[in-house]
Amino acid sequence: VTRPREDYGIYDPNAEITADHSLKKFIVGSDCKKSFWFFIFSLLTDPTKMAVISWTGRGLEFKINSQDELVALWKESQQMMSSYHWDSLCRNFRACYKKRIMIPVNTRLNIYAFVTE
Repeated sequence: VTRPREDYGIYDPNAEITADHSLKKFIVGSDCKKSFWFFIFSLLTDPTKMAVISWTGRGLEFKINSQDELVALWKESQQMMSSYHWDSLCRNFRACYKKRIMIPVNTRLNIYAFVTE
């Protein structure tokens, strides 16, 4: 299990955020419903979605820049018609915590990280 550094959750908004485009090869175009973690990973590898979600530049750590837009994209990908909001989406994040796929780094600043073992 990777343990975060002591200053792991500190986010500097002035720091340059670089996208790791080498991960793009793992994303396969598909119309089927995706698991939540794969949906997040897909957005992170798409340079056109940096206004919504982006890598912080510290390992597998990422920041959600627009909660509303992320909810809208998730709703669209899952073809949901009902009311769905940020609190509902947070349940998906918590499920990923329990499965040790992601960890919360600083939820107040919407910073999370993928776990590697």
